[in-house]
Amino acid sequence: MELRIEGAAELMSKLKRLGKGKVAEQAVHKGMLQGAKTVQGAAKQLCIPGKKGGGRLRDSIEIEDVSQDTVAVGTNVEYAVYVEYGTGQLGDPTVPHTTKEYWRYQDEDGNWYTTHGQPPRPYLTPALSMSQTDVKRKVIAQLQKAIKEA
Repeated sequence: MELRIEGAAELMSKLKRLGKGKVAEQAVHKGMLQGAKTVQGAAKQLCIPGKKGGGRLRDSIEIEDVSQDTVAVGTNVEYAVYVEYGTGQLGDPTVPHTTKEYWRYQDEDGNWYTTHGQPPRPYLTPALSMSQTDVKRKVIAQLQKAIKEA
């Protein structure tokens, strides 16, 4: 999921024409980083509710400063996508995932298990959705501050 701020490119173009392009870019980036903290906090709250002690997935949700115009919130835990979108017949049908009818696997003690998939337990998508207004506010506040200081 992506959050786009409508009119941001036009505003940046105008600010560059005023000679404040770098200041504006830095302000937007600072606001994006602040907004990413909001998204990260919401994702951690939504991640596997009820699991005590944090959990590997929740603890792995980080902010990555990708570039001047991109900040990412996510995780490198290999099973995160399966939690977000589910698996098998119970998973989100709009996301490519296996449609196997069931899986059988054996644990290290030799016990056999059968599963038909798991339903989605989204945490990143709703975190971004519920944080959009706050992210925009933080970007705007940083831009206003930079304009006043310039």
